[in-house]
Amino acid sequence: CSGTFSTPRHCERLDRRLEAEGKTWLGNAARPHDSPLSEVGKSQARQLAAALKDRGVTRIISSPLIRCMQTSEIVAEELGLEVGSVYAEEGLCEEAPSLRDPKPPYFLRPHDLRGLCSRVNLEYKSVRPVEHRYDEGAVIRDLKRKPKQYRPGADREFHSVRELHDTIPKVDTSQEEGVVDRLSEITAHRCGVAIDRVLADSRHSGHRLLLVGHGASTKWVVAHLLRQGTKSFPHGSVGSMMELTRVDGAPGASWKAETDGFVSGHLSVKGKEGCGDSGAP
Repeated sequence: CSGTFSTPRHCERLDRRLEAEGKTWLGNAARPHDSPLSEVGKSQARQLAAALKDRGVTRIISSPLIRCMQTSEIVAEELGLEVGSVYAEEGLCEEAPSLRDPKPPYFLRPHDLRGLCSRVNLEYKSVRPVEHRYDEGAVIRDLKRKPKQYRPGADREFHSVRELHDTIPKVDTSQEEGVVDRLSEITAHRCGVAIDRVLADSRHSGHRLLLVGHGASTKWVVAHLLRQGTKSFPHGSVGSMMELTRVDGAPGASWKAETDGFVSGHLSVKGKEGCGDSGAP
């Protein structure tokens, strides 16, 4: 890529908005785990595009989940990017237990996403494909272990999936306890592999990239490039857009990060735009 890229989180999702208003989402949605943007989220995406207007963005690499693809489509449209400029990359997807009551296919493929994102590249194949296995127990036990990770309205027992992987040593995917205990390591490693492969991909040579992901995936992309490991969080709150710049010849780390100042995806308990970080992925 050009040596500088930005990593915004997707904008406000409809399911969190409805739940904040005391309405039901999971029981009625066709794809409960794959929420689109709310109307506030669409407005946030237009604001994001305005913040990026002078950055020279020419290509968007996005998680294939709908909220990210819609964010990418709005930004691409506002910036006047051409058809085929949005690449759906599975390696930037959300961590597995955040896929609440998922219904396969867990990701829509590029041809299925075309109705939501007219600029999606139909020929692109993810450089870090992701596979999941349905697991009725994974999140139920994790909720009892770490209930503070889930927002009011979402902290009930629901089914989810576990992410299949062959990259993390000493984690047995047949044992639920091991997967839950090392969830962050699995997600972080997958995101690190994905960003390394994206940046090394000659198809993106010379392009100014925008990576649109989730709270977890954008966090771990930045942590990987700054060599912070899985026990440290990058500076800046979840939802703060980060700008990454390659530092030539720097010992120990070849990238530096700055908080851009633009924050997306936030939702307060009152449902007002831009009020505090809900922590929603």
